[in-house]
Amino acid sequence: MNNSFKISFLNGITITIPENIQKEYLVVFSDSNKQVVYQTKIYGGMWANVPLKYYDRWSVQVFCDDQLLTKEYNDLKNKRVKISVDTASVSDVLSIIDLIDRFQKYHECSMDCIVSDDDLSRTLYKAFPNISFYSTDIDSKNYHAAYKIARFEDYAFVAKYSHPDGDFRKIAMDILGFDIPVEKEEPITVIIAHPNNPTVVDVLKSTLKTIKTKIILSVNHTVDEEVQKLCDYVVYDKDNPLLRYSEYGEYKVGFFFTLPDGTIKDFEFEHSYAVYQLIKNGLEMAKSLGYKKVHYYNYDCIISEETLKEQLELLNTHDCVVYTEFGGRLNNDVKSYEPAFFGANIDKVLPFFRKYKTKWEYYIGGAGIAPCAFFDIKISHGFENIMKLNVKELSWRKLVSENKINTVKIDTAQIKASDSAN
Repeated sequence: MNNSFKISFLNGITITIPENIQKEYLVVFSDSNKQVVYQTKIYGGMWANVPLKYYDRWSVQVFCDDQLLTKEYNDLKNKRVKISVDTASVSDVLSIIDLIDRFQKYHECSMDCIVSDDDLSRTLYKAFPNISFYSTDIDSKNYHAAYKIARFEDYAFVAKYSHPDGDFRKIAMDILGFDIPVEKEEPITVIIAHPNNPTVVDVLKSTLKTIKTKIILSVNHTVDEEVQKLCDYVVYDKDNPLLRYSEYGEYKVGFFFTLPDGTIKDFEFEHSYAVYQLIKNGLEMAKSLGYKKVHYYNYDCIISEETLKEQLELLNTHDCVVYTEFGGRLNNDVKSYEPAFFGANIDKVLPFFRKYKTKWEYYIGGAGIAPCAFFDIKISHGFENIMKLNVKELSWRKLVSENKINTVKIDTAQIKASDSAN
């Protein structure tokens, strides 16, 4: 008798009985806890399916005349597996990439991963060479199993639990069957830059060479191989959501400076939402790699080891360490934080950088305290009033006076035309 039953884990769990077998068979589907999820009786030429599309070590047992004929597990070792990440958000992908990496290593499978962006797929392959990344989907028929990670309107069958909050990481953990990843105690450094000019690139290289931790460089402009080799990870987001002068009225904001003769001149654009997005991308990547603490700073800051050590120690008792000028009161006595440098426990500050999902959400409301268009005030208000964080404030001016931080001064006129074009 031919008992070559065909079992597939591509679209749920499916078993097909060969047509030349005409006996009655009892098919039992169970989960990894040996709980029966479904059972049925079928004959030759028939099939049975359980539409559960999330990962579990499912087992399929086939009985005939009370005898067990076969039992097959969803064993992924040395099998081809596809994971499709259905989101256009770079931050979403970065928030779960560590789970996909751990899934591949744990199951020792051959992994193909589909993401929506070609540049992102190349970046991820450099960071996770054990996984093949593609920006266009691949036919699933040649895979042993396939899983889709997305925000679904109905989570029945595609995930074990419902996810009304839409937390992408929780959704991925559910679908892939993982707990929260083991976190790393040592810090990582996130540097942001828009390196569209040789002067900026040179300053960036100088800063990167001073850093002794692992480095994530978050950019919205491509970088050359020399810069890449100075980093451990480069996150490239081609979007650069500047707020142009022509949009100031629509968003009810204004950004200007005063010339020596007292003339007020508007900035051609405002870039703080673009900076906000770069910080979020870097933090998402750091979290996805399992890091708990981060040193964040701009490409043109060089920070002393003494300052970084002090900051790291303070993060054991505080959610974040920030730096203020003039006692922390600027902009008409409204509290603000220096946006070029801070230290943080990633889980504490990341919700703030996930808060504003569009440029409209970020800017609308003008220069008022909430949501506030000015980045230095927005960070202060966000950390203290929105997130209710335990903040440690230090003096930026004191760091500068004690030579514990060096901010490289660049002639903005030199890069003005290039910035405006990008």
